[in-house]
Amino acid sequence: MPKLRHWIVCVCVLSAAVVLIPPVNANPPSFIQHSALSTQHSPQAPVEQQAVLDRVNAYRQRVGVAPLRLDPALNRAAVGHATYYVLNMADGSMTGIGLHSEQPGKPGFIGATIADRIHGQGYPGTWNEGIALVADPVAAVDTLMETVDHRLPMISPFYTDLGFGGSNNSRTRAAIFTYGGQSPYPQSPEFVAYPADGMTGVAPTYDGDGTSPAFPDATYPVGTAITLQYTGPGTLALTQASLTGPDGTALPIYTRLNYNFITRNVLVLAAQHPLQSGVRYTVRVAGTRPAGPFTQVWSFVTGSGSPFGTAPVPPDAPFTRVWAHTDWPLALGLVSRSWVWGPAPFDTRDEPYHEGSGGVRRVQYYDKTRMEINDSAAPANSPFFVSNGLLVVEMISGQVQVGRTQYESRAPSQEPLVGDARAVNPDAPSYAALRTVASLAGNNGALDHTGQPLVATLDARGVAGNNVRLADYGAQAGHFVPETSHNIADKFWTYLNASGPIYDAGSLRALPLFAWVAVTGYPISEPYWVTADIAGQPTAVLVQLFQRRVLTYTPSFAPAWQVQMGNVGRHYHAWRYGN
Repeated sequence: MPKLRHWIVCVCVLSAAVVLIPPVNANPPSFIQHSALSTQHSPQAPVEQQAVLDRVNAYRQRVGVAPLRLDPALNRAAVGHATYYVLNMADGSMTGIGLHSEQPGKPGFIGATIADRIHGQGYPGTWNEGIALVADPVAAVDTLMETVDHRLPMISPFYTDLGFGGSNNSRTRAAIFTYGGQSPYPQSPEFVAYPADGMTGVAPTYDGDGTSPAFPDATYPVGTAITLQYTGPGTLALTQASLTGPDGTALPIYTRLNYNFITRNVLVLAAQHPLQSGVRYTVRVAGTRPAGPFTQVWSFVTGSGSPFGTAPVPPDAPFTRVWAHTDWPLALGLVSRSWVWGPAPFDTRDEPYHEGSGGVRRVQYYDKTRMEINDSAAPANSPFFVSNGLLVVEMISGQVQVGRTQYESRAPSQEPLVGDARAVNPDAPSYAALRTVASLAGNNGALDHTGQPLVATLDARGVAGNNVRLADYGAQAGHFVPETSHNIADKFWTYLNASGPIYDAGSLRALPLFAWVAVTGYPISEPYWVTADIAGQPTAVLVQLFQRRVLTYTPSFAPAWQVQMGNVGRHYHAWRYGN
C-alpha cells in the first residue's frame, strides 16, 4: 500500500453527530439537475458505486455494524463534486481542506459547502464527506480505512447511506465519499473496534491523516491506528490501554480520546513505532461509561495488502459500464433526457450463438435493446466488447440470429412499434407490417430529401400514404445516409449527435452520448407518421427503423422526452420468449 500521506488529501472536518443545518437550496447549473429521489435507492448502480458499497459493507460486517445503502441524493452530491473537481483541478483552492469547497461561478458548481451539496440534492439527514486522491475506488476504501478520521464514518453505526463519485483518468484521480444518516438507525454494538477481533492482513503502519494526524507530536510512520468507538449514551473515559506482541511484551503507545468532532467517544491508540508484518497483536482497553466500568480485549494479525484481498469483478460488469455511461445520470436524476438503454436490465441469460464460448453468448435485456458479448475472450476494454443486436432486422425478417451466419426462422413480430400493448393499441403498425417499406436486402431505398418536410404516413397494415397537414409539426429530412439510401429525420439526427453530460467512472463529462452507428445501426426505412395509442390516447408519432433500434418523435411530449428509443428490447424479448 502506498504511503498514506501522499494519498490522503484531507480529513472531513464536520461530524454528522453535530450538524443540524437546515437544507440549503443550492442552485445547480444545467450540468447537474435537481431531483427529489433521496428516499429511493437506485435499482442499478455503476460498477464503481457497487464496488465501493460492497467494500465498505465488508468492513462494516467485520466490525458488526449494519450495512450502508447507496442513496441517489448522496450519489448526486458525490458525482457532482467529483465533476467540479475534474473541471477545476488546476485551481489553487483545490488543495487540502479546500477540496471540500466549491466556488460559485466555477464550472460544475453545485454548492459551496458539503451541507449545501448534500442537502441541496435532497438528502434530509445528517451527513459527512471524505476525499482521497486515489484512482481505484476499492483501493480508496482500503486506503481510507488505514486512517482515523476517514475510517470512522465508514464504520460508524450512525450512518445509514452512502454516495460515491470519482475520477480515474490519466489527469485526475479522486475518490469522493458522501455519508448520510436517517432514522430509524439499526441496532449497533456498544463498542466498535478496528482492526476487528481476529482480522488478518492489517497494515502494520499509520502515516497520519494528511492534514490532521491523530498524534500531532509523533514521528511518522507509527504502528497501525487502532480505534475503539463507544456508541452508547454519555461519555467514554479511559482508564488503561495496552498493546502487546505475541510474547506478551507491552509496546510503547500513543493514545488520544475525543480530540475532534469525528472522534467523539472514540479512543485512538497506536504503537510508537511500526509493527512487524505477519504478527498477532493484542489490544486491551479499560475505562468507564455511564453504565459502569468496561474492559475490551481483542487481537489482530498484521500483513500486506487489504484484509479482503482483491475485489472480484462482477460477471455482468461490462454491461453495467456501458449502461452507466449514458443512463446512470438519468436514473439518478442528474440529467433530463430519454433513456438510451432503460432504467435497469430485466433479463440476463446465455443465448445460443455458434461462435460463442460453449456455443452460447452472454446477453442482457433492457427496455430499449439487448446487450451482448459475442466473444468473451476478447479484450474487455475494447469499445466493441459489448454490442447490441440487430433486433429490429430480426423482428421484421423473422430470422433469429444464432451465429454469424446461422439463423432460426419464425413468423415476424406482431408487436406494435410504439405505444401501448397490442390489445389496446390496434392502430399502430407492427414490425411485421413494415417489411414492405424496410430495407433488409438493399431494397426500398430513397433519394436524398434533405430539408423537405416529413409528411409520409403508415397505417396499421403498413400501407404508406401522405398527409400534408403533418408538415405543421415542423419535422424535416435532416441527413441522408448513402450506406442504406435513407433520410434520417432532423429530430433524430439532432438526437443522434447530442452531447452529454455522460458518466465516466465517477464523474460527469460533456461528451457525445454515443457513436450512433454502433448504437442504432444504419436507418432501414424512411421516417413515417403513425397513430398509436399511448396511455389510452390516440397520438401522432414519427417513427423510423434502424438496424438495431427504433426512434420515435412525439410532439405532444415534454421536450426532453419527445425523441426516444423505442422499446425494442421488450418487444424482442416478448417475440422470442413470450410475454
